[in-house]
Amino acid sequence: WVTLMNYTERFQVVESPYSPTPVSTHTLTDIFRDESIELLLENDRYNVSNDVWERCLLDPVKTFLKKPGKSLRRDFVELGWKVAWLLSQQVTPQSHTSRRRYDKNLNIHPPQCPEELISLVEFLHSGSLVIDDIEDQSITRRGQPCLHLQVGLAPALNVGNWLYFVSGHMIDRLECDALTRVRLYAQLNRVMLRCHQGQAIDVSYKVTQLERGEIFNLTELSTRLKTGVLVGFATQLGALYFNLSEKMCETLYHFGEQIGLGLQMYDDLSGFMNESRWNKGCEDISRQRLTWVWSWLSRHSEVSDQDFSIIMSSLTQLSVRGDKAVNELISTEWWRADAEELRDQCLPYLISAESEIRSTIKGALDTLRHKLGNGEAHRIAVQAVIRLQNSYL
Repeated sequence: WVTLMNYTERFQVVESPYSPTPVSTHTLTDIFRDESIELLLENDRYNVSNDVWERCLLDPVKTFLKKPGKSLRRDFVELGWKVAWLLSQQVTPQSHTSRRRYDKNLNIHPPQCPEELISLVEFLHSGSLVIDDIEDQSITRRGQPCLHLQVGLAPALNVGNWLYFVSGHMIDRLECDALTRVRLYAQLNRVMLRCHQGQAIDVSYKVTQLERGEIFNLTELSTRLKTGVLVGFATQLGALYFNLSEKMCETLYHFGEQIGLGLQMYDDLSGFMNESRWNKGCEDISRQRLTWVWSWLSRHSEVSDQDFSIIMSSLTQLSVRGDKAVNELISTEWWRADAEELRDQCLPYLISAESEIRSTIKGALDTLRHKLGNGEAHRIAVQAVIRLQNSYL
């Protein structure tokens, strides 16, 4: 076990019969090219052309968006959309009066999810990544230098904040009634508040400065607020759009929040164990970040207080402050060798991490089944989560 294994080889890939909605050719950058940009920038009011904004806003945004991520949040929005639409029909698959369309495999074909709902979450997430990279003093994002290293700190900070408001603008572009728009805005505001609370924890606490018994609760809280809340929002959007009951909106939100918690566990563990993502693990180590790796170690019965103290001491010694020091040190052979030694020291205690992650995701699906029953909506959720989990790995 001490021998480092490729993370993905440790998890069985499960085939799913789920047929995803074909990916739209529409991209986030298209919004900054079509006629809607005129409305967003209010050029008529200020008597200016787009050229004025290209350098200070649009070019930096396009620079960041040209290297897309895994689009997992798009998948979560579409999953929530399918489940919510199915629940809004209030009919059974066998009903001859059903408004649903099925192919020969009984795969559901709901109306296409509005791109505005997808863009709402994607822009919110993109803005948060720009801001997070600044606050975390990160070096790379998606294989390229972080935006603040490409365009400067002040322009990147402004762009990140601007994207938050572009996210809200997507609600204005939706074709929906006034009540739906109000509900969407209210939930978006709640998400913004909670995500910033989670980030406050992330940037204010170092794992080495906490008591052993504090690490798990703070890690879970930070994860729920930074990751879980946004995923919950994504899975809830369809229910809000179709004006489902408050109870059902909460059900889909809590489902997404718990799935988001599980996927963040995957992300932290893979950054520590997967060689192709080791740069992410090194960055977490250098910043002494609250990650699930240290959370699992803090609760492991076989890790004595003395052993845990030694691990935290090694982590402290590896930690460096300042961009220049991080850039220079984590790329040096001796630093990475010491980091790998720390990783090897921790590996035997992370064997149970996989089962805990799967238990977290299974718990979310079981709770959803309890709320929705053993019907088609739950089946779609299970199959989609399998696919999302596989793509995440």
